[in-house]
Amino acid sequence: MKHFLLFLFSFILLIACKKEDDKPSPGGAAGAKYAVTYSGNGNTGGVAPTDGNTYENGSSAVVLGNVGNLVKTNYSFQGWNSKADGTGTNYAAGSKLTFNQSNVTLYAKWLLNSASTKFQVTYLGNGNSSGTVPVDNNSYAPGTSFTVKSNTGGLSQNGNAFLSWNTSPNGNGQTYSPGTQASIQSNLSLYAIYSASTPSGRYFGFNTSGQVKRKSTLTSSWIDEDLSSTFGSSSLVTVVWNGSQYIGFNSSGQVKRKSTLTSSWISEDLSNTFGTSSLVAVVWNGSQYIGFNSSGQVKRKSTLTSVWVNEDLSSSFGTSSIVSVVWNGSQYIGFNSSGQVKRKSTLTSSWISEDLSNTFGTSSLVAVVWNGSQYIGFNSSGQVKRKSSLTASWISEDLNNSFGSSSLKCATYH
Repeated sequence: MKHFLLFLFSFILLIACKKEDDKPSPGGAAGAKYAVTYSGNGNTGGVAPTDGNTYENGSSAVVLGNVGNLVKTNYSFQGWNSKADGTGTNYAAGSKLTFNQSNVTLYAKWLLNSASTKFQVTYLGNGNSSGTVPVDNNSYAPGTSFTVKSNTGGLSQNGNAFLSWNTSPNGNGQTYSPGTQASIQSNLSLYAIYSASTPSGRYFGFNTSGQVKRKSTLTSSWIDEDLSSTFGSSSLVTVVWNGSQYIGFNSSGQVKRKSTLTSSWISEDLSNTFGTSSLVAVVWNGSQYIGFNSSGQVKRKSTLTSVWVNEDLSSSFGTSSIVSVVWNGSQYIGFNSSGQVKRKSTLTSSWISEDLSNTFGTSSLVAVVWNGSQYIGFNSSGQVKRKSSLTASWISEDLNNSFGSSSLKCATYH
């Protein structure tokens, strides 16, 4: 009996020890390393700091200061926060950040400047032949809203009816519709746009070799502009017009430029690459070049020769891949090859589904431009469809005039 009790006690002890051994060790996988990433969170200048170290679970990193001189128009830098909207944990420079089994992103925290800063809205007739412009005598604090004035003075231009207001006199900027609410971040001049004055630009199509064709209207033929100046050994994937030059990018994010349609492509930056993921689209938002990979992740560069800076590597476009992105003056609008639409209002915000039902049709969409009033889509043959709003159907505009033997890869409008 004594031997049996001794055996039973030993057996119970063995089982208890095994259960204890089966428990996961605290602190996650042995040897795991974690990192901290800093985000500018909508900055308009400077670069977010980089901490190249890795840390074990439970260890701490010293929070970096604003060593890259981050700035945001009309805002003051207030340190870092664990959430992009500032509702998480605040971290001051020099404080300790403790890792708890995960990587950490710290977002720049911004405070709107004093309400003593005021902005005004000015309305301009833009060549009106009759009528008078409305006057807004109010002053607005940064980030507040104003109501866009209607055509109360009966503006017209040589018989052409008033349509809307625009930040550019040729109608290629951001459109402001009368009676709508809009946010103001600086002094704003709005030009009257008339029925015969928008849009006034042309459409320029490029193939992967960097050769150029153009069409002056949606239904006109593609005209050869430059078939001799090629982009070089790497293939062109996207082109933007920055107001003075055509800026071309390959999938590695390397940059070339041409000042006119018939000038040669000039190497501008062949050293700063986009990283491990391939660049598929770039937009010029008036101050920076914003690059996207097919997953919708975002990097930016403030000049042609500056490095690509990580802005948003977490917000994905979803199961479908981005093929084209446009900046419509207030939001980034992304399209997949089926012509479905998602949008993001800031570089660090999530992609929001806008139209997943209206598709481009049997041919795949490869490029989209915003002409100030409509989204114009092209397939690789250079055929054209359009949609007047993000949720509108794609309407066939020109299915006859082909781009030619080479396939259209990207397009610009100005």
